[in-house]
Amino acid sequence: MSPFAAVLLATGAAALLALAYGTVVARLLGPIAYAEFATALAAATMLAYAGGALAPITAHLSARYMANGEPGKIRGLVATLLRRFLPLLIVGAVVTALLAAPIAGALRFSSPVSLLVAYGVLAGLLVTSVVRSACRGAQQFGRFGTSVAGEALIRLVAGAALMMWWPDPAAALAGYVFGLVVVFAWTLRGLEKLSPTVVPVSRTDVTGLLGTTTALVVAMAAFQNVDILIVKRAFEPAEAGIYAAAWSFARWMALVAFPIEALLLPRLTFAGDRGRPVAGMAAQLGGGLVALGVIPLATFAFIPLPIVTLLYGADYQAAAPLLFALGLAAFAQYGSYLVVQVLISRAQTWPVVVFAAMGIAETALIVVRHDSLTMVATTLVTMRVVTLLTILIGAWATARPQALAPAA
Repeated sequence: MSPFAAVLLATGAAALLALAYGTVVARLLGPIAYAEFATALAAATMLAYAGGALAPITAHLSARYMANGEPGKIRGLVATLLRRFLPLLIVGAVVTALLAAPIAGALRFSSPVSLLVAYGVLAGLLVTSVVRSACRGAQQFGRFGTSVAGEALIRLVAGAALMMWWPDPAAALAGYVFGLVVVFAWTLRGLEKLSPTVVPVSRTDVTGLLGTTTALVVAMAAFQNVDILIVKRAFEPAEAGIYAAAWSFARWMALVAFPIEALLLPRLTFAGDRGRPVAGMAAQLGGGLVALGVIPLATFAFIPLPIVTLLYGADYQAAAPLLFALGLAAFAQYGSYLVVQVLISRAQTWPVVVFAAMGIAETALIVVRHDSLTMVATTLVTMRVVTLLTILIGAWATARPQALAPAA
């Protein structure tokens, strides 16, 4: 099975399982509690992205080490990064414990427990992203795909069982924690089979890419999650629950982009470091993103009401008009993100400035203009399409014969 097919199959299974889990959570908790769950999850995801600059760097460097026949360095890289994460995670746990109550009050949560469990989701996402990225770089796409689908399955089974006993947003979040812990241990074990030895890596390998990658993922975090945090604060709980349902559907576009993102940097780096042409591969992956996005976008455009009613129930029907706008916004967002990643790997930094600036502008506009849920969705889709077009035009305008040549 080709790497693309393996990752596509796994992410497709994960998408269906994630949809099933979202449906179970929505039906068991109801709109108000579901909004609390979605907001806590958004906060964890946003911080994981903001702190997850090392994930794309890990994928890039691991692919380079594998292309150069140095698998021991992949183990050394992972060991170094996980050791550096540990004290930061401990400090973060203490800060979360101290601030959970006031933050919960500001976001109108029923209790701070959801935020405490959400921190467990954050920690799990951070450490799991490192081992998964190393797995991608090592070209272990079968194992990577299994970890993605396996996490979604474990989350569904464990979370649903827990919510049957304790129907609370914290229980729904605990399903994420359990799945991440199991998959982290299993994926790390697979990396140990790459090489019998752990080879130390140079610190400059990581720091050379850290600045631009950090700026990109922080901007991506804002793009992906700030809207729902603003909605949860600015709108009534029932309205926030409606937006959360539409927002969850829009996250399907992340699952569409996921197989492309999983393959993009590792495959381009591996091929480039071995002197192979990569322009055709980049175009092929871009075409794959468009092809994968057509079906969910068409579904959001033409039959949103039946889907929302079938999966979430009649209480969420008001989310249907928001689906297409939020889905298209998410698609444009991930398209921009993937193009910027390719340009960063080719030593171009200007797209990060554009991406970050547009993210700040988008957030400011939502803060100023949030008279209705429709207005929030319209602002999102407008800003994200403009961002994608700006980056694509800039990439075309600055193109040179060496633009997609192997990176030094």
